Amino acid sequence: MSQFPTGVVIVTGLTYDGEPTGMVIGSFTSVSLDPPLVGFFPTKISSTFASMETSAGICINVLSLEQEELCRRFASRVSDKFEGVEWHRDVRGLPRIERALLWLDCDVHEITPAGDHYLVLALVKDAALGEAALPLLFFQGDYGKFSSRRVVPAGHPDVLRLVKEFENVPPLLDDLAHVTGGQPSVVAAIDSELVVVAESRSHNIVTVGSRFPFLAPMGAVLLPAGDDLLRSRWLMPYQVGNSDEQNEAHAKIEAAHARGYSLALRDDASEKLLMEAWERYSSENRTPMQERAFRNVLAEHSELYDPTTLDPNRRYDLRSLLVPLEPAPSGTVLGLRLGALPGAAPLSQIEIWVEAMRRCASTLSSQQVELTG
Repeated sequence: MSQFPTGVVIVTGLTYDGEPTGMVIGSFTSVSLDPPLVGFFPTKISSTFASMETSAGICINVLSLEQEELCRRFASRVSDKFEGVEWHRDVRGLPRIERALLWLDCDVHEITPAGDHYLVLALVKDAALGEAALPLLFFQGDYGKFSSRRVVPAGHPDVLRLVKEFENVPPLLDDLAHVTGGQPSVVAAIDSELVVVAESRSHNIVTVGSRFPFLAPMGAVLLPAGDDLLRSRWLMPYQVGNSDEQNEAHAKIEAAHARGYSLALRDDASEKLLMEAWERYSSENRTPMQERAFRNVLAEHSELYDPTTLDPNRRYDLRSLLVPLEPAPSGTVLGLRLGALPGAAPLSQIEIWVEAMRRCASTLSSQQVELTG
């Protein structure tokens, strides 16, 4: 069973004299929605579980990744497990451990012998959310964390290889920065992210290893024709079966490919919301809920990315421009990104910047062919 990962909870209650007590459980499970039942399996010889026999109820405290030390304390044989622990009582007086992910206030519904354990069914009376953080997991005798398959760490083999391939390009990016006043970087599409693999040395805004979402509606120009898998990943923020959103996304792809570049607009009204969502998404410890929230924010502000028409009489505040590069020898999709551009730019100025990017991209691609050829 060591091959089966589990979440970790601390079940707390009160002793006969009203003192808090608690034990670590790795066998917690959801049992029923109607009625709301959960279950866990304490050993028959557990003195802690026996001490809760007279408790008015129990509280399930779902632990976060940051609570490993706390978990080890409650799993130990120390006499006062609550010493130095931050906790408070709920409305029924049951102990709630601070900074847990979730608290479930329960009544014991049924206790059934199950070999050398008991199966305890508990009826959930109240629930409260705690920290928005990753859960603590137990696997093969040790504690660890959940990691989204869409998080690309800076040490990913593809990232390290591409950083090495592009180690000589910063002078070209410096020239582009000087011409445009922006911050150029080379990005690689790895899974559902654009990872910076080279940067200009003239600014400190982005660094190698920084990640940007490669999700609709961002960066449509990098979607190669015929790559259905990459397109399906890119379309994740849009609701399945919503034909209007799907049509909008495909229109953005067509517009970006017709222009030969993608652009993202800056909007003061939504800037704070987008930046907060992006910061949570950028964390290697992001949760699936935070990923979904970010995808929803993108979909709600899709008008900021690759508008199908651009007005030559309007001035635009840009977040970034993106042009494609020749794919890496491995087939990895690459792009040249330009951010931190001056504001209130007319379309004519944007096209001047894009032309400078294309010249730089052509030189970069030629240089990479020589190096890998």
